[in-house]
Amino acid sequence: NVSVLDLDESILGDRIFHSCASFDDKSIYVTYGRSNPSKLFNNILKLNVNISEENVEVNSSHLTIENINSNVLSRYRHASGVTADSRLFIHGGKYYDENTNQNIILNDAYILDDNQNLKEIKVIKNKI
Repeated sequence: NVSVLDLDESILGDRIFHSCASFDDKSIYVTYGRSNPSKLFNNILKLNVNISEENVEVNSSHLTIENINSNVLSRYRHASGVTADSRLFIHGGKYYDENTNQNIILNDAYILDDNQNLKEIKVIKNKI
């Protein structure tokens, strides 16, 4: 089933260029993004969907939100997904450096561990 959630700005922020991933029917991870070129979000939001099997219509009253503070660079236009062992994977994106007024392309990767901490994975560049 697909449900459209009408969420106001106070829940997710005025967020673009973010990504989302879902491990199961009960949670959605919204990662990073920005609201304008110099306003990047440095957090991951975990939206917990609290519904019963007899109630298939989902609305914002069925959501609880956990804010996962990040210890890595804010980013947008990145990729995220779920690994085979149900962990959040985040790769790359862009970072806006306010000191130089430049966008920096990121080539890093992270896994969210069981304690809600991001652990860096080394990215190796292979030449073919």
